[in-house]
Amino acid sequence: MDNKFDFRTYLLIASTNPLIAYYHDGYVRTSLETFNKTSLNKKSHLTNTAVVKEVVANMKDDDKYKGMNKQELLEYQIWSLERLQQFLLSTGKITDTNWLDNYLRPAFKKVFIHTARLTYPHLIKNSNVFEMFGLDFMIDDEFHLWFIESNWSPQFDLYNDQFMVPMLTDLINIQLAYQRSRMKRVVNVIKNMTNYINKTGDKDINKFKQEF
Repeated sequence: MDNKFDFRTYLLIASTNPLIAYYHDGYVRTSLETFNKTSLNKKSHLTNTAVVKEVVANMKDDDKYKGMNKQELLEYQIWSLERLQQFLLSTGKITDTNWLDNYLRPAFKKVFIHTARLTYPHLIKNSNVFEMFGLDFMIDDEFHLWFIESNWSPQFDLYNDQFMVPMLTDLINIQLAYQRSRMKRVVNVIKNMTNYINKTGDKDINKFKQEF
């Protein structure tokens, strides 16, 4: 691959009290044109999905771009991490068949941990608070990983359901599970408060605040 590429990964802060965070692979984004550092063509430098959407929007149904129709062009720009690993193995760039789990994912997660810790002091401390972040990375010729930026509330309008649907399904299931857990905790606290008041006659419920 002579094209520029980067990584879009996702960090879910599922709760801020306590701090609970989840990692998601995301995907690889490639430029549409061969990378050339002296080129003024943005398709050589930018990997944003907006670039390919603009190209596709200007294509007619029977048009081709570099020999690809609309659907093929959309699939060309977005890769899974597994597809990237297979490409790197096939070209001899890496030799570890478990490179993703031995190097790339641990490197991503290390940045995730630092990002969550740096962000935490500035967040509202509440078990109902959650947020999704899009974290972007690049990798150089010597396979050193570079963190580019973190995007708050990233867009989820990716045209490839292979990546978005499973991730958003996980997001909803995780938050619903936490909501059910919180409701069970509230019900138990109310029961404990009621039993305490009935037994002691003490209606001071401040002592139960920390249990919510």
